[in-house]
Amino acid sequence: MPEAQLLRPEQILLTTLVVKLAVMAALATMLVRYRRFRHMLIFERRGWHERLVFVLALGIPLTAGVISRLLLNYKAADLTLEGAFLAGVIAGPYAGAIVGVMVGLPPLVNGEIIALPFAVGCGFAGGGLRELCPKEAIWRFSPFIFSGLHRRAWQMVRGLQIDWQVILLLAPIALELLRQGLGARWGGQRLFYLPLTPGSAWTLTVVLLATVLAVATPIKIWNNARIEHRLQEQEKLLLAAKIEALASQINPHFLFNTLTSISSLIRTQPETARMLITKLSGLLRRLMRSTDHFVTLKEELASIDEYLDIEVVRFGPQLRVDKEISADTLTSSSRA
Repeated sequence: MPEAQLLRPEQILLTTLVVKLAVMAALATMLVRYRRFRHMLIFERRGWHERLVFVLALGIPLTAGVISRLLLNYKAADLTLEGAFLAGVIAGPYAGAIVGVMVGLPPLVNGEIIALPFAVGCGFAGGGLRELCPKEAIWRFSPFIFSGLHRRAWQMVRGLQIDWQVILLLAPIALELLRQGLGARWGGQRLFYLPLTPGSAWTLTVVLLATVLAVATPIKIWNNARIEHRLQEQEKLLLAAKIEALASQINPHFLFNTLTSISSLIRTQPETARMLITKLSGLLRRLMRSTDHFVTLKEELASIDEYLDIEVVRFGPQLRVDKEISADTLTSSSRA
């Protein structure tokens, strides 16, 4: 029988990097589905308890990945550098350091003595960059930055201005180069790293590219969730503005006509005038008390009945109201 074809070291490395990117993207996608985690991404001001939730939500899966690498030799699940740096960039230096401790302790127990200080340093590096960098520049960091990197670098040199997108790109590259240097100096027994093929420059390029993408991809996914939330909030504000504009046009006209009718009925039909005042006050009370633009159909029909009762008195027999309403629909929601 022919011998089985084994993957070459370069192919194994490439496969590991692709799986690592898939793991990071899947983790970021799962986390953003949780409302509390998404809330922390949307609002920059976070309390200590919110930061703790962020640290645990990100740190526990990352720690599980490191443990799987130690127990199962599943190298693609070890995202120590990318995870600690990402936590620092998003939530600050202390959050990054705590995540670094979480992912650095299992390798330390296994004898990788450089793993813990390196992971904590990655967390502080990301947090320090967050303190210096404008927050919106962090959220604009994209996996597609390589397409315009040469233009950004030229503008940065020509204008003598800091391009934070370039800085965010260079930071994980520098950390990966540091890891490669420490790993080459002390060996994989002291610090986990993906060894490069000797004399192959493209393997280093691919490793650096994968490190940057593993940081930029979650930021891109989470930023899309932030943009979606902002669009939803803008749609709500636009709807509220339209409703208020419509109400400001209708309410004065209706109110003046009703008051005129009440004025004309006070002497001739005082009971009818009193009924109109009661209906009008009830209708206005509903409008002023309502702070949500979604009410039940039953409440909406009650407001319509009060309005129609007033209009029937004003227009007399000229206005006839027929209502056909199923009892099953009275608890459904309606837009006010």
